[in-house]
Amino acid sequence: MPKKEGEWEWVILDKLGLLESGKPLSMKVGDSEILFRGGNVPLIDGQAISDSKSNRYFNQQGVNQNKLFPPHTVCFVRCGSVGDCSILKENACLTESIYAFSFFEGISDPKFIKYCFDFPKIKQKILHLSNTTTRNILSFQKLQLIKFPCPPPQEQKLIGDILSAYDELFENNKRQIEILNRVRTLIYKKWFGEFYRDNVPLPEGWRFEKLENLVTIKKGSKPASHAIKVEPGGGGIKYKLIPSLLVQLKLKNPKHFLMTIFQFWFFLEVFFMQKFTEENLKLQLIHFY
Repeated sequence: MPKKEGEWEWVILDKLGLLESGKPLSMKVGDSEILFRGGNVPLIDGQAISDSKSNRYFNQQGVNQNKLFPPHTVCFVRCGSVGDCSILKENACLTESIYAFSFFEGISDPKFIKYCFDFPKIKQKILHLSNTTTRNILSFQKLQLIKFPCPPPQEQKLIGDILSAYDELFENNKRQIEILNRVRTLIYKKWFGEFYRDNVPLPEGWRFEKLENLVTIKKGSKPASHAIKVEPGGGGIKYKLIPSLLVQLKLKNPKHFLMTIFQFWFFLEVFFMQKFTEENLKLQLIHFY
């Protein structure tokens, strides 16, 4: 059937680029530490693609026993979380659980191919074809049954650039949130940890206050789910229950908190050094974690 003008052609992946698989480790896992000691070349596996970061890095010895793939290589998972996909931003090695797709210049665009794997129709077919064993595996033969859209290269590049720009924006926002969370944690440690030490003066306007002047305490139940391990010096493991406390604030709209005794004492030590009003007390407790 002839293709209509402007209609996209659908082809198998071999028509768009070179498809390869990563390599397994050349030695037993217990002996493989020598391949990573002091390494700086990422080893990409399924977990690294799912998390968008690698936790293992080959040294030169590891690289020599594997294969180095260049930036812009499209990587996707062949077993496990099948179909998860990313693009290499730097030289990296791949495990045997990863396929590597190297695009043909002037025929395909790596960003476009990456987003094809995210396309629901293709994603669904990948999952269907790989779901034949106890562990999802997408073989080369089954991959050849899946067709990918092949618009003109200019259109591929335009689509890939637009979608990747949004992804980059999301990633930047995510990184900013992570940075702000770390800053917030450091500020809390400084405000509510470092000031509560001997011979360290409290900030102006801060003071110690009895808990009974701020809250009403009612003893709650002792759920078994709150049991923790206790390992006495004599050996063996015993369990003990931590009593829960129901803390009811003296506010216009009382809030209830259920926490372990250890959380409660942390609450007692760090939150009542400041001179609170009803509103800022409520605010501090909302941010308690």
